Amino acid sequence: IIDDSFTQNQLRVKKICVLIKKANLNVVFNIYNGIRADTVSDSLLKYLTSVGINRITIGVESGNQQVVYKIGKALDLKNVKNAVQLSKKYHLISDGFFMLGHYFDTPKTMEETIQFAINMDFDHAYFFVALPFPGSKLYSLIENKGKFLIDYSIGISSHIVEGKPVFELPSLPKEVVESKFNESYKRFYFRPKKIISLALLYSSFIFRYKSLEIVRWLISQVFFLLGFLKKKQIKITRT
Repeated sequence: IIDDSFTQNQLRVKKICVLIKKANLNVVFNIYNGIRADTVSDSLLKYLTSVGINRITIGVESGNQQVVYKIGKALDLKNVKNAVQLSKKYHLISDGFFMLGHYFDTPKTMEETIQFAINMDFDHAYFFVALPFPGSKLYSLIENKGKFLIDYSIGISSHIVEGKPVFELPSLPKEVVESKFNESYKRFYFRPKKIISLALLYSSFIFRYKSLEIVRWLISQVFFLLGFLKKKQIKITRT
């Protein structure tokens, strides 16, 4: 389901689940677009799991509460832990979306974001660099107090998942953000505990669903993560 707001109206979600049951549809689906943690409830997941959901993704953005508030996301980070715990209760894959290099970020808050992702025990964490869209508040802030590093007229799609900052600030050079991005994936995934838990998770999903599509997705995940082993850590020279 590609809908950031899918769980905002829980009554609508439950009606959809009832209709799926009435139609006797045998489906497997996930919500991977980044829903709000404070919309995840026990009753909601009970309905969703009864009709075939196997994965949810939470849009967290930052592991620092003040940064979350400053970017305009009215989310209490305590709700993230609750959402992850509920997803595990219902045997769902729980993923988190995080962003590095916010206008209000510092090396310390980016470190807190990486550590928050680890501490919350998400199955997968996906890290991105902040990307200001023309017309947004962030874009205006960078115009006035920062420096754009790309020509927006030629597109920005390649920067979304590759960790290439598209702007920098006097207090937050691009090298610092890119270094934290490269570090984030290695620290989250390449830990003995995480490697073992993912191996068990992937094995259980293959056994449960016996689906070629699931196998393909799991293989793509492995290759995606292995790609970060090849990335060299950027050396930051302090002057």
